[in-house]
Amino acid sequence: GHRMTPLNGARCTQAGLGEPSEQSIFGAGARVSGEGHGDVNALAAMGTHAGADAAQNCLPNSATGTIDFAVDAQIEDADVLVAGGGTGGAIAALAASRNGAQTLVIEAGWFPGGIATGGGIHCYYHGVPGGVQDTIDRETDAIAESLGGAARVVGFHPEARKIALQRALDEAGAQIRYGMTAADVMMDGDRVAGVLFVAPGKALLVKPQVVIDGTGDGDIAAMAGAPVVHGRPSDGLTHQYSLSSGCFRGDKIAFHNFDAGYVNATDVVDLTRGWRHALQLYWRPEGYTPEGRQLYIAQFIGLRQSRHIVCEYTLTMADQIANRHFDDVVAYGRCHLDNHAFDYENESDEALFWNWVLGFWQRHLSHEVPYRCLVPKSVSNAVLACRAVSVTRDAHMLLRMLRDMQRIGEAAGVAAALAARNDRAFRDVDIEALQGKLRESGALLDDWDNGPPAPEPEELVGALTGETPMIEAWQLYCAGEAAVPALLESLGSDDADTRWWAATTLAMLGQPKATDELMTVLKRRDEQRPLANPNQHEAVIKRSAPRWVAAIGLLGKLRERRAVPVISAVLEGPADDPDALITAVRALGRIGDATAADALKTFIQRADLPADAALQDSINQGARASRDVSWQIRLATAEALKALGAPMPEIADAYLADPRAFVRAYAERISG
Repeated sequence: GHRMTPLNGARCTQAGLGEPSEQSIFGAGARVSGEGHGDVNALAAMGTHAGADAAQNCLPNSATGTIDFAVDAQIEDADVLVAGGGTGGAIAALAASRNGAQTLVIEAGWFPGGIATGGGIHCYYHGVPGGVQDTIDRETDAIAESLGGAARVVGFHPEARKIALQRALDEAGAQIRYGMTAADVMMDGDRVAGVLFVAPGKALLVKPQVVIDGTGDGDIAAMAGAPVVHGRPSDGLTHQYSLSSGCFRGDKIAFHNFDAGYVNATDVVDLTRGWRHALQLYWRPEGYTPEGRQLYIAQFIGLRQSRHIVCEYTLTMADQIANRHFDDVVAYGRCHLDNHAFDYENESDEALFWNWVLGFWQRHLSHEVPYRCLVPKSVSNAVLACRAVSVTRDAHMLLRMLRDMQRIGEAAGVAAALAARNDRAFRDVDIEALQGKLRESGALLDDWDNGPPAPEPEELVGALTGETPMIEAWQLYCAGEAAVPALLESLGSDDADTRWWAATTLAMLGQPKATDELMTVLKRRDEQRPLANPNQHEAVIKRSAPRWVAAIGLLGKLRERRAVPVISAVLEGPADDPDALITAVRALGRIGDATAADALKTFIQRADLPADAALQDSINQGARASRDVSWQIRLATAEALKALGAPMPEIADAYLADPRAFVRAYAERISG
């Protein structure tokens, strides 16, 4: 091997300004000057001087050749390689080691635990306890007592958790390498034969028997060729990201969690943009009040979602709502549909129905997680222990919490030990043996209740006249065609509410006879919401919608041409509700009637279109962000016009150089 050396790189034009041995390298800091040790101002001045020298004294790099980055790679074998020692990966490594596997963990950061220890999210938001995570929780609390007291921290002590995880991994015999990032994989057929990790000037090639992908983004599985999905189908956005910070809440150390916007977690440039944007939200020239002062800003950006790996089974929201039983169950989830979106016109039809129509954003659900959601297709010796597991976007919103990832991590770790011991592909692991190990640790429960079966459609329809008909409406939707006759009968009811619930459910089932009732609701601008109770939490009310807005989305789903004039009229009205406007735009695009093109072209020329809207602030203690909706309005309109055969490519072209990767990707999809 030899040093990494740039070929024909820019050279310093004045001797003595750069590093002594490399004219093309400028140095800044006490190591270069021999001065300024411990003096922050002096060190900053050195950096400023070095930057100015580099800008003024380096010639442009006109090289057209390549750069040789050859470096000797150390080679290491492992029974189980855990790529990523975060929330799920650390528990997976612990489970694999405790089950007898020689385990090697490679983590890009410098401590285990991920977002729970370095991301400023040090509490459990729902999820199901049990298993290895419980032992770590107890150890964390015990260590916290020597770090100021567990009672002085909201949730669990993040520094104590670092120590607890590190101690547990050491005691289990897991080997750990910090500061190295997965760069590539070597494949042997459908097997990962090697994973290349890199650090400055170093490379490590690990040749594992099996791999646990705990990278969060599913990097190993994706590089190995497993199929992936990324972002919601409408505009490609993943869940909002955050940048948490520490603060005082009374006499306790707590944290501030808020949505900073959107970012493509697989794009390092966009990640950098997202970090810089979120960091600037903390800057307040007027300063902070004592109550709102921030103690620290998290070391990790809060990525809630990225790509999902397509596995042997994809869990759906319908599975979760029904609490469906799986013979290969290895984990559980318990949460509400914690989708931070307010723009359900850009989400799935089911999410729109669940939130806008039924008002169920905060309705808690318990569900099983099958082992097959952890086993990537087309890769035989890799298993997932992170948020990249195979779930739909909607299902992800209920299965992304710390406890969820730790449970998945334990299942993946035990499965990896079994696969390595028996030389089996992950899809061929003995499920009963895996479940037996999980029962021993308390991770798999014997008393999990899947609930009673849903009543017959006739009984459900009768309940639509009750005080809370929303549950029955969802169950009727799940019943499918069997519910249609009874719903059609209810559509003729003298009661307006009964007609509404029947019409919305029929629309979800694709029945055009719902059209007239939906158009009636839209024409009269019915403002009623499913949760009009003033005692409801504000976040829940905001995630429901007036009936007339929900009706637009459902008419679009029905692709009902008769609704075009009524929906087009919405684009001529007040511009104070961006989500209502985008709902109308998307509905017209779905319907596909070319007569709507003129209304869309007139709409996009309006000077009063909204520019921004709210994002969620989970704990209102500091930084706040808003959601830019101008690009969503304009690109949704461009997409609708293209679908109607009346394209305006200049709309999308204006966003092809946008600094946000997800905006560029959407513009590229619909341009031309």
